[in-house]
Amino acid sequence: MSVTAGATVWGARLHETEDDDWFEYKVVAPVGNAGGAGAVFTLSPDTEPPLVGKFYNPEVRAGMASDREAALRIIMPALHRDGLNQTLDFASWPRRILFDLKEPPAADLHKHVIGFTMEMLVGTKSLNTLLGKDIDRKNLTRERTIHIAITLADQLAKMHRHPWGFIFGDMSPMNIHITKDFSKVLFIDTDSFQFDNGAFDCKLSGLTPDYSSPGGRAAVTANRQMTATHDDFVLAILIYQLLMRDLGFECHPFTLDGEDPDDVIDRRHFPMDAGDTNNFMKDAYAQLPDDIREAFTHSFTKDTPVTALQWIPLLTNYRRSLWRS
Repeated sequence: MSVTAGATVWGARLHETEDDDWFEYKVVAPVGNAGGAGAVFTLSPDTEPPLVGKFYNPEVRAGMASDREAALRIIMPALHRDGLNQTLDFASWPRRILFDLKEPPAADLHKHVIGFTMEMLVGTKSLNTLLGKDIDRKNLTRERTIHIAITLADQLAKMHRHPWGFIFGDMSPMNIHITKDFSKVLFIDTDSFQFDNGAFDCKLSGLTPDYSSPGGRAAVTANRQMTATHDDFVLAILIYQLLMRDLGFECHPFTLDGEDPDDVIDRRHFPMDAGDTNNFMKDAYAQLPDDIREAFTHSFTKDTPVTALQWIPLLTNYRRSLWRS
């Protein structure tokens, strides 16, 4: 059964070489959902920094109870949270693992996992919100838009270079948050990341519709390891959305009348290059620098997209050109 307001849960700060540290929480009030995985609640007592609990739905919990490895996707990052917070401090890593009782037997630990605590996001907006209505984009200049795109690329490159070889995977605009001053980009939904730390190989469990890569859906269904190429492809989608929204168009690069964008992605059919968009969008797109448009064409139509690392100088030069104009 799902966790509800008023419930008592136990959070464990896991340690490799010493006893785990247990703490009692009261579940207070819902603050949002966690996609199809569950819900997010505030917790009592108050802590510094403020924390929330992400609680899994019964289906996800049952999967963890029957498969120990399913629980390791949050247990391993929580166990190594200090190191991860130092090297990848822009991601919202699990802090304490939440259980339905205190100190269950070690062999049955995975059967009692119900979620985890994470730092509460205060004063941020999802990238999805910033791609939306004008009222949510107040003070978002072109230079700040490009800064967000550069930061996205830089942080993704750092994830790919990490010894665990992190793949964001479900890199939708809902899983990316931006601070109020647009200076920082935060990655959430870290419990869905793919990684291999030598002790445990954790694959992706799902993708958000419209944010796949060619063959990505089939790879997830077949439980195959994804590569950084998937993230790089989706990064290009997000950068396209950011830059086109700055030019006045809230659009996805693979929108085609009567077709599922993920099917268009699988065909590597880029509507803008194919002439399948209206003249207003074409004229706006033509305002982007030639090398940026070439990067989109390459990313969306070739086997290997422009990498996160390669996007950084392209976008940096675009931002510098604004200063010269």
